[in-house]
Amino acid sequence: MKKLCQWIATCGSIGFFSKMPGTWGSVLGVGIVVFCFWFNISMMWVFLSLLVLGWGATHFYVCDKANHDPQEVVIDEVLGVIVTFLFINIHVWTVALGFALFRGFDITKVFPINKAEKLPGAYGIIADDMIAGVFANLILRLIIAII
Repeated sequence: MKKLCQWIATCGSIGFFSKMPGTWGSVLGVGIVVFCFWFNISMMWVFLSLLVLGWGATHFYVCDKANHDPQEVVIDEVLGVIVTFLFINIHVWTVALGFALFRGFDITKVFPINKAEKLPGAYGIIADDMIAGVFANLILRLIIAII
């Protein structure tokens, strides 16, 4: 069970990439978004399924770790990217801009993202990326409305 939780939380070991595991997790999230778009799969259902699975796996994976938010856990980036694109029309430019917005918020951790990451366990690991995704989604919507 522990190996399965590790595999899910690290997205098949993408989280163990030595350089920029969060960015690689975000790239995987974009791949999932594009896949859902191309094959007309409900992104909301994919998101909800991955949220339940990802939270559970992350909870069990980090429960015995000294570091409360190990960098190898990247399912949170995948979920945050999906939130970024929920109910957004997918085009090359929206994907590029949404990715950049999400990574910007995820890295800078502006308020209240910085507060959410302090929540205990899997809640904090996932909540900060959910908020970063919501911020990126809202700004992306604003830009789409202006253009």
